[in-house]
Amino acid sequence: MESNHSNRTLASFYLGHARRSRLLMAHLLQVLLDTRNLEIPYTPALEKLLISAAFHHDLGKLAVPQYLLQKPGKLTAEEFEIVKSHTWLGEKLAGIYLHGSPEEQEVLRIVCRHHHERWDGKGYPDGLSGQEIPYPARLMAVVDVYDALTHERPYKPAYDSADARRILEAGTGTQFDPVVVQTFLGLINHDINRNLIPKGKTG
Repeated sequence: MESNHSNRTLASFYLGHARRSRLLMAHLLQVLLDTRNLEIPYTPALEKLLISAAFHHDLGKLAVPQYLLQKPGKLTAEEFEIVKSHTWLGEKLAGIYLHGSPEEQEVLRIVCRHHHERWDGKGYPDGLSGQEIPYPARLMAVVDVYDALTHERPYKPAYDSADARRILEAGTGTQFDPVVVQTFLGLINHDINRNLIPKGKTG
Protein backbone atom coordinates (compact mmCIF):
# COMPACT_ATOMS: atom_id res chain seq x y z
CA MET A 1 0.00 0.00 0.00
CA GLU A 2 2.81 2.41 0.85
CA SER A 3 4.46 1.71 -2.52
CA ASN A 4 1.22 2.38 -4.38
CA HIS A 5 0.76 5.62 -2.45
CA SER A 6 4.31 6.69 -3.29
CA ASN A 7 3.79 5.94 -6.96
CA ARG A 8 0.54 7.96 -6.99
CA THR A 9 2.28 10.84 -5.25
CA LEU A 10 5.16 10.78 -7.71
CA ALA A 11 2.78 10.61 -10.67
CA SER A 12 0.86 13.60 -9.31
CA PHE A 13 4.10 15.50 -8.82
CA TYR A 14 5.29 14.96 -12.39
CA LEU A 15 1.86 15.76 -13.79
CA GLY A 16 2.07 19.13 -12.06
CA HIS A 17 5.55 19.71 -13.49
CA ALA A 18 4.33 18.72 -16.96
CA ARG A 19 1.35 21.07 -16.84
CA ARG A 20 3.43 24.03 -15.64
CA SER A 21 6.09 23.30 -18.26
CA ARG A 22 3.42 23.39 -20.95
CA LEU A 23 2.16 26.75 -19.67
CA LEU A 24 5.64 28.25 -19.41
CA MET A 25 6.54 27.07 -22.91
CA ALA A 26 3.41 28.68 -24.34
CA HIS A 27 4.26 32.00 -22.64
CA LEU A 28 7.90 31.82 -23.75
CA LEU A 29 6.99 31.15 -27.37
CA GLN A 30 4.62 34.11 -27.42
CA VAL A 31 7.25 36.49 -26.04
CA LEU A 32 9.94 35.20 -28.41
CA LEU A 33 7.53 35.78 -31.27
CA ASP A 34 6.51 39.24 -30.05
CA THR A 35 10.14 40.33 -29.62
CA ARG A 36 11.23 38.76 -32.92
CA ASN A 37 13.70 36.55 -31.09
CA LEU A 38 12.23 33.23 -32.25
CA GLU A 39 15.09 31.50 -34.05
CA ILE A 40 12.94 29.31 -36.28
CA PRO A 41 9.96 30.25 -38.50
CA TYR A 42 6.73 30.38 -36.51
CA THR A 43 3.63 28.45 -37.46
CA PRO A 44 0.65 27.49 -35.29
CA ALA A 45 1.64 23.87 -35.91
CA LEU A 46 5.12 24.52 -34.52
CA GLU A 47 3.63 26.10 -31.40
CA LYS A 48 1.42 23.06 -30.86
CA LEU A 49 4.41 20.70 -31.31
CA LEU A 50 6.59 22.55 -28.80
CA ILE A 51 3.86 22.87 -26.18
CA SER A 52 3.06 19.16 -26.48
CA ALA A 53 6.75 18.28 -26.20
CA ALA A 54 7.07 20.46 -23.10
CA PHE A 55 4.31 18.46 -21.43
CA HIS A 56 5.99 15.14 -22.26
CA HIS A 57 9.68 16.09 -21.89
CA ASP A 58 10.26 13.81 -18.86
CA LEU A 59 8.65 10.82 -20.52
CA GLY A 60 11.80 8.78 -19.99
CA LYS A 61 11.40 8.96 -16.21
CA LEU A 62 8.65 6.36 -16.58
CA ALA A 63 11.48 3.89 -17.21
CA VAL A 64 13.71 5.05 -14.32
CA PRO A 65 13.46 3.29 -10.94
CA GLN A 66 11.00 5.34 -8.92
CA TYR A 67 12.98 5.07 -5.68
CA LEU A 68 15.77 7.10 -7.32
CA LEU A 69 13.37 9.86 -8.33
CA GLN A 70 12.08 10.00 -4.74
CA LYS A 71 15.45 9.76 -2.99
CA PRO A 72 15.67 12.63 -0.48
CA GLY A 73 19.47 12.73 -0.33
CA LYS A 74 22.21 13.21 -2.88
CA LEU A 75 22.47 10.58 -5.60
CA THR A 76 25.62 8.51 -5.91
CA ALA A 77 27.55 8.78 -9.17
CA GLU A 78 26.10 5.45 -10.28
CA GLU A 79 22.55 6.51 -9.38
CA PHE A 80 22.94 9.80 -11.23
CA GLU A 81 23.98 7.93 -14.37
CA ILE A 82 20.76 5.91 -14.14
CA VAL A 83 18.64 9.06 -13.72
CA LYS A 84 20.43 10.70 -16.64
CA SER A 85 19.29 7.83 -18.83
CA HIS A 86 15.77 9.32 -18.82
CA THR A 87 16.90 11.51 -21.72
CA TRP A 88 17.64 8.76 -24.23
CA LEU A 89 14.93 6.53 -22.77
CA GLY A 90 12.42 9.31 -23.44
CA GLU A 91 13.70 9.55 -27.00
CA LYS A 92 13.09 5.83 -27.47
CA LEU A 93 9.66 5.93 -25.84
CA ALA A 94 8.45 8.93 -27.86
CA GLY A 95 7.38 6.91 -30.87
CA ILE A 96 5.64 4.33 -28.68
CA TYR A 97 3.91 6.66 -26.23
CA LEU A 98 2.88 9.49 -28.56
CA HIS A 99 0.71 8.28 -31.42
CA GLY A 100 0.94 11.53 -33.32
CA SER A 101 2.38 12.71 -36.60
CA PRO A 102 6.01 12.03 -37.53
CA GLU A 103 6.69 15.73 -36.84
CA GLU A 104 5.26 15.47 -33.31
CA GLN A 105 7.32 12.39 -32.59
CA GLU A 106 10.50 13.99 -33.92
CA VAL A 107 10.14 17.17 -31.84
CA LEU A 108 9.39 15.08 -28.75
CA ARG A 109 12.42 12.88 -29.39
CA ILE A 110 14.62 15.97 -29.67
CA VAL A 111 13.25 17.56 -26.50
CA CYS A 112 13.41 14.35 -24.48
CA ARG A 113 16.99 13.60 -25.46
CA HIS A 114 18.54 17.06 -25.36
CA HIS A 115 16.81 19.17 -22.68
CA HIS A 116 19.74 18.61 -20.28
CA GLU A 117 22.41 19.74 -22.73
CA ARG A 118 24.24 22.93 -21.76
CA TRP A 119 25.28 25.90 -23.87
CA ASP A 120 28.92 25.37 -22.75
CA GLY A 121 28.91 21.71 -23.77
CA LYS A 122 28.99 20.30 -20.24
CA GLY A 123 25.50 18.80 -20.28
CA TYR A 124 24.22 15.35 -21.21
CA PRO A 125 23.70 12.93 -22.88
CA ASP A 126 25.76 14.07 -25.88
CA GLY A 127 27.76 17.06 -24.65
CA LEU A 128 26.41 19.32 -27.39
CA SER A 129 27.21 23.03 -27.15
CA GLY A 130 25.84 26.31 -28.44
CA GLN A 131 23.75 26.05 -31.55
CA GLU A 132 24.59 22.37 -31.90
CA ILE A 133 21.80 21.91 -29.36
CA PRO A 134 18.46 21.71 -31.20
CA TYR A 135 16.43 24.86 -30.64
CA PRO A 136 13.39 23.15 -29.06
CA ALA A 137 15.69 21.62 -26.43
CA ARG A 138 17.26 25.01 -25.67
CA LEU A 139 13.81 26.39 -24.94
CA MET A 140 12.92 23.38 -22.81
CA ALA A 141 16.13 23.62 -20.78
CA VAL A 142 15.19 27.04 -19.42
CA VAL A 143 11.54 26.16 -18.77
CA ASP A 144 12.48 22.90 -17.04
CA VAL A 145 15.09 24.42 -14.73
CA TYR A 146 12.88 27.33 -13.68
CA ASP A 147 10.00 25.08 -12.71
CA ALA A 148 12.32 22.61 -10.96
CA LEU A 149 13.87 25.43 -8.94
CA THR A 150 10.61 27.01 -7.86
CA HIS A 151 8.93 23.80 -6.72
CA GLU A 152 9.81 21.33 -4.01
CA ARG A 153 11.62 18.14 -4.98
CA PRO A 154 12.40 15.15 -2.73
CA TYR A 155 16.02 16.33 -2.53
CA LYS A 156 15.47 20.09 -2.07
CA PRO A 157 13.00 22.76 -0.95
CA ALA A 158 11.42 25.19 -3.39
CA TYR A 159 13.40 28.34 -4.18
CA ASP A 160 11.54 31.60 -4.28
CA SER A 161 11.20 33.26 -7.67
CA ALA A 162 13.88 35.88 -7.00
CA ASP A 163 16.49 33.23 -6.19
CA ALA A 164 15.46 31.16 -9.21
CA ARG A 165 15.81 34.18 -11.47
CA ARG A 166 19.30 34.87 -10.11
CA ILE A 167 20.30 31.26 -10.85
CA LEU A 168 18.99 31.52 -14.41
CA GLU A 169 20.79 34.83 -14.87
CA ALA A 170 24.04 33.25 -13.67
CA GLY A 171 23.59 30.48 -16.23
CA THR A 172 23.39 32.86 -19.20
CA GLY A 173 25.91 31.76 -21.81
CA THR A 174 27.10 28.78 -19.77
CA GLN A 175 24.08 26.60 -19.06
CA PHE A 176 21.54 28.39 -21.23
CA ASP A 177 21.17 29.98 -24.65
CA PRO A 178 21.69 33.70 -23.83
CA VAL A 179 18.79 34.98 -25.96
CA VAL A 180 16.36 32.36 -24.72
CA VAL A 181 17.14 32.80 -21.02
CA GLN A 182 17.11 36.59 -21.13
CA THR A 183 13.76 36.52 -22.93
CA PHE A 184 12.45 34.09 -20.34
CA LEU A 185 13.63 36.29 -17.47
CA GLY A 186 11.79 39.23 -18.97
CA LEU A 187 8.68 37.07 -19.27
CA ILE A 188 8.93 35.92 -15.66
CA ASN A 189 9.41 39.43 -14.30
CA HIS A 190 6.41 40.64 -16.26
CA ASP A 191 4.01 37.74 -15.79
CA ILE A 192 4.70 37.13 -12.10
CA ASN A 193 3.78 40.75 -11.44
CA ARG A 194 0.51 40.07 -13.26
CA ASN A 195 0.08 36.77 -11.36
CA LEU A 196 -0.08 34.75 -14.60
CA ILE A 197 2.79 32.47 -13.58
CA PRO A 198 2.90 30.72 -10.19
CA LYS A 199 5.62 31.99 -7.87
CA GLY A 200 6.44 28.49 -6.69
CA LYS A 201 4.70 25.85 -4.64
CA THR A 202 4.81 22.17 -3.86
CA GLY A 203 3.62 19.76 -6.55
